[in-house]
Amino acid sequence: MRKPDKHSYLVFYPQGSYIIPIGIYIWYFMYYAYKNKGQTLGKKWNKIRIVRLDGNNLSFGHFVIREGVKLGMLIVAPILFGYLGVLIWLSTYLLALTKNRRALHDIIAGTQVIKVKL
Repeated sequence: MRKPDKHSYLVFYPQGSYIIPIGIYIWYFMYYAYKNKGQTLGKKWNKIRIVRLDGNNLSFGHFVIREGVKLGMLIVAPILFGYLGVLIWLSTYLLALTKNRRALHDIIAGTQVIKVKL
């Protein structure tokens, strides 16, 4: 019997292929945004940033909750419910209905997106 090589875990365990993309996601949307006061490169370009409801900067824990909910909607929800569109629709629907246009992950994490004053 052939012995598997060191990279065969990606073949035998496809869930292992999520490790690198999730690591990049965590670094960019959690750590990078935390270190840059709630802004990723796209948010800087659009002159917006993420803050707590009281207007203060987010703690790293807020970023973990906010992005964890988004990851859950993208990865866990399709496994549990079968249709990702339901949660995305719900989050978009909340954007249209809430007074300050907060999505589901913002409501759960207690965050909001604001315009940056120049």
